[in-house]
Amino acid sequence: MDTLLALYACRADLFEEIADTDTYDSYEHAYSGGSAIYEWTKASFRDPAKIDCVYVTGNPVVSR
Repeated sequence: MDTLLALYACRADLFEEIADTDTYDSYEHAYSGGSAIYEWTKASFRDPAKIDCVYVTGNPVVSR
């Protein structure tokens, strides 16, 4: 099973300063598919029928 952990509003360089990324099986950072959560989800999950995804958020804007 693969797991994706997306840290919303967390810059990779700041995360790497405090986290020991060598302890992860793998770690990489990438440029975001959008500058807001609704842009990112639209760009990242284009075909929801092919994705088994659990999305947890405290962001009230996610309904957009």
